[in-house]
Amino acid sequence: MIQSGAGTTISIAPLVASYDVPTFSALTWVPIGEVVDLPAFGQDYTEIKVLSLGNRQVRKLKGSYDNGNLALKINFDGADAGQASVLAASTSDSAYSFKIVMQQGQVRYFTALVMSDMLNIGNVDSIVQAEVKLGINGAILSA
Repeated sequence: MIQSGAGTTISIAPLVASYDVPTFSALTWVPIGEVVDLPAFGQDYTEIKVLSLGNRQVRKLKGSYDNGNLALKINFDGADAGQASVLAASTSDSAYSFKIVMQQGQVRYFTALVMSDMLNIGNVDSIVQAEVKLGINGAILSA
């Protein structure tokens, strides 16, 4: 069934000890409040083009894949515990666990490094926002 993004949440927790759904689900999660946008993420394979003199057709293979970066836009709230956790994670070289829960209850778990946490003040008619980049560095698990 199709669904809108309304009601989707993302939360942060310490790095999992074991990379499986039961371990992820047992973590204590801190919701990241005021998230405005969760753009596309997931496996993106490198295209390998196979060329040979005897064959004019370009053949293609899948190479390595990257689960990408997740660039979050967040309405800044200095009192939000999840936003504070992300800010702290941005100063660390360690990965953290993340959980996305969609409107109809589907869950995605993954680990990522918080690559940046930048403040965007904007102008007089703007909401102060944080722009956070998560570098996904593990498999994305569905639950």
